[in-house]
This record gives sequence, C-alpha cells and structure tokens, in this order.
Amino acid sequence: AEAGTGGAMGAPESTLASPQESGGEYRAVRTRDDLAEWLKQVTPGTLLALDTETDGLSAQDSVLVGISLSVKAGEAIYIPLTHK
Repeated sequence: AEAGTGGAMGAPESTLASPQESGGEYRAVRTRDDLAEWLKQVTPGTLLALDTETDGLSAQDSVLVGISLSVKAGEAIYIPLTHK
C-alpha cells in the first residue's frame, strides 16, 4: 500500500477485517524450535505465502522488522526480527 491510501492493496482501513474478526489463527514465532515445528507442514509443492514487514514505506530507507508466512488461508505465523 502507498502512503495515504489506507491498508492492503489500497483498500480503506475500515474495510479490512482484523484477525479477530476473520476468525483466523495468527501467532508470533519466537524460537527456532517453534519455527522448525511450523515448517514441517511445508513440503515440496506446498504453496507458501511470504510477506515482509518493515518500519516504513520507503524501500530505500526502511528496515526489515519481521516476516509473515502462511500455507493456509486464515492461518499464519509472524517471525519478529528486530522487535525489542
């Protein structure tokens, strides 16, 4: 999304469902063991969605702060990288 356009794909923020509203299961993965356990479901041929999270909108000036992964609609993990 570009600055000032709202949320994902330019949609206004008010039309985006929160994880609580969508009934999805979203969790943070904080240990290598938890990540290894989640990755067991990723086998050859599995479609994997990957989303990067940064601290800004500028590709040149932003810092990568986390990665989201999903193999099933409504379920995802978030891997924080630089959060304190």
